Amino acid sequence: MNNLHKCEFSRKVSKNDAYIARVREAYNLEKDADIKNKDVSENIVTQITLADVKTAIHRCRVILKQKLPTDARNICGVTCYDNPDFSIHEFISAVLYECGESPE
Repeated sequence: MNNLHKCEFSRKVSKNDAYIARVREAYNLEKDADIKNKDVSENIVTQITLADVKTAIHRCRVILKQKLPTDARNICGVTCYDNPDFSIHEFISAVLYECGESPE
C-alpha cells in the first residue's frame, strides 16, 4: 500500500518499511498501527476516494517521467526501477477507462 493517494512520495526507499510512518500519518492511524493488519488496511481503504485514486495515478506518471533511463535495470526482459516504482497505475487507468471514467 502506498501513500500516493493522499500525498506525494517520490524519494527512493531501500527498505519496505520506509514509508510506514507517512502512511500512518496520512490516514490518521496510531503511531504503532500495523498497516498490514486486515482491520487497519480496511480502515485505510475506506478513506481512499476515486479522486484520491486519480491523484495517485497522476503522481505515478510524474515519478516515472522524472526517472532517468540510466536508473533502469532489465530483469527478465522487464524494465525495473528502484522504489518507488509503479506499474499498477497502468492497470487501474485501464479499468477506469473501461468503466467510462477518465483516469485523471
